[in-house]
Amino acid sequence: MVDEPEHDVARKLPAISELGSANAPLLYFDEASAYGHVNGIIRLTLEAARLYPATPAPGVKIDRVVVAHLRMNIQAARSLKQAIEGALLLAAPPESEAKN
Repeated sequence: MVDEPEHDVARKLPAISELGSANAPLLYFDEASAYGHVNGIIRLTLEAARLYPATPAPGVKIDRVVVAHLRMNIQAARSLKQAIEGALLLAAPPESEAKN
């Protein structure tokens, strides 16, 4: 029996529920500050920087906070990596067509 490529697995999953996805959290983070691997589970810690007024004024202070702890299996980590690489490719400036 021939093994199926990993990317074909997603095609066999049911469609994403629109109703069930309505309240999914939107995560914003500035840095993935820690990561690890324990018993087949990839672990990531995401953090964001918050700004608030300094006392006494004027000035601003920065407060770093953890906004999420992500846990995923190896296949999910590969899927996340592929999605991030694809988004970075879309965000890259187009190559210049000018020849040297």
